[in-house]
Amino acid sequence: MAISVKDGERDGMENIEFVVNAIAENGQEFLLDVIGSKEEGLKQIFSNASEHSSLIIEYVQRFGAFDGFFTKDNVAKLTEAAGFEEGVKALATPHK
Repeated sequence: MAISVKDGERDGMENIEFVVNAIAENGQEFLLDVIGSKEEGLKQIFSNASEHSSLIIEYVQRFGAFDGFFTKDNVAKLTEAAGFEEGVKALATPHK
């Protein structure tokens, strides 16, 4: 599931940084730090998978007229982090 974060700033931070910090303060963990940049047109982050449903939430802030879903560098980093998370969960799951 992807959630769009409005372009802009709040309290001296880009909105995505503000949102991620607020969510993290309530116990949500993330697969990696916010990646991307204003210059690339996009910043994004994935949450850790929900322990109840394996749902991963993407938070994304697009800058200006950027209309894509990923930057070239972001897609590789996010895919690797999500795959690592699934591998760790598979190792931790007891087999019958």
